[in-house]
Formats: sequence, C-alpha cells, structure tokens
Amino acid sequence: MCTCVAVPIHEIPLAVIRQHHLANRIARRSPSAGREIQFRYLHPRRLLPVYLGGQLRILEWGSRNGTLPRNGWCHTEWIESGLWQPLQPEPAIIVAALALDRGLWFQVKEGIKCVVVRNHVYMLTEPATRYYQVMTRSNRMPIFIGQTV
Repeated sequence: MCTCVAVPIHEIPLAVIRQHHLANRIARRSPSAGREIQFRYLHPRRLLPVYLGGQLRILEWGSRNGTLPRNGWCHTEWIESGLWQPLQPEPAIIVAALALDRGLWFQVKEGIKCVVVRNHVYMLTEPATRYYQVMTRSNRMPIFIGQTV
C-alpha cells in the first residue's frame, strides 16, 4: 500500500508550510535530490496535500476516531457500489511528485485520486496491475491521474 507521498518544496507555499508546521517533514532522499516535503502515513500527524474545490488544502490522512473509517485508503469499488455514499465523499486530488510503496519510490506525473470525508483524506485504490504487483509486492495500487503503472 502506498504509505508516503513527496512534493517538491517549491510546490507548497511558505505560508502553508508555516500554518501546518510542515518544516519537520522537509527531506532529501539523496544528496543529488532536491528538497521535498514528505507526507507519511506513519507520521504522528498523518497529513496529505490535496486539491479540493480548486484550492490546496492540508488535511488529515484517514481518521483516528471511531466515526469515520480508521484507515487511510478507500477501494474504488466501495465508491462505485455506493458503500461510502452515506459518508458523502468528495472527489479530490492528492498533490504528489513521488510516492512510496514497500520501500520503492516511484514518480507521480499528475497526482493521485482521493476522496475527502469531513476534512479527512482517503487515497483511492484499485487492484494492482501485474507490473505494480511485481514492482511493489502490493495487491492494491493508488489511482494515478494521467499515467498507467
């Protein structure tokens, strides 16, 4: 399962970095890589950058309370079947240039589909392609915008 996304630091306005205390998430994956902000599911404050209603927002990744699903992912089949309809999910886009799944970083061209429920983000997933399964050993993969993996 995809457990981290990274965004080049220049893509997040400084005011947003300050407002959401994101400075401790700034990292470099290697000496030659540029600085990026990493949003990890296992971070004590699970956050994701999303475009919702044309605006960049930093929202909680999944939920830790009992009123919403506790995980950070939503199978696209659950949306299509109407299972999540009572939650009134809103479609949105996770801002990402890179994503991490089981130790492997890969490029994200345009973003990842997600839904937002009461200011909580759930990454949409679908059954993994054979290539993605071999690459990551995961049976589900994020729904990428404008690319096939």
